[in-house]
Amino acid sequence: MENDLYIKLSRIRDDYGIGDRQGTELSLSELDGFTDEQLSQLCDALRDECDDIEYQINLEKKRCEKGVKWMYGCKNSLKARRYFIDHIDGILNDGTSDDDIAKKFMEAAKSGLDTEVFNRVMLVATQDSDDIFKSSDIS
Repeated sequence: MENDLYIKLSRIRDDYGIGDRQGTELSLSELDGFTDEQLSQLCDALRDECDDIEYQINLEKKRCEKGVKWMYGCKNSLKARRYFIDHIDGILNDGTSDDDIAKKFMEAAKSGLDTEVFNRVMLVATQDSDDIFKSSDIS
């Protein structure tokens, strides 16, 4: 795959669940060959790494010791890991994305609620910048 996205796996972690891959690159296209158990374990490890990266970023914001290049690298690493997590969640949820679930939810809400209530929900949804509904809300 051309321009296959990848992340660099940590050299110190051994809990990815995908064999001896410490310190190597993991391409997004490789995820298709993993079992659900491997994907789940990898996703848990990546979530843990995201928490660690966020902690380090917040610490650096207070100390300002490492510089802009370090912060840029951390934020890109965090963004890439989150993308992998979202992709893995999509695979584990039978390919149903949060957007697909939200659309189905809104279609059901539109048919099940009276027009005034539905319009109030839509008004709130368009005024708020954060997502109102997530797949975990209806799981």
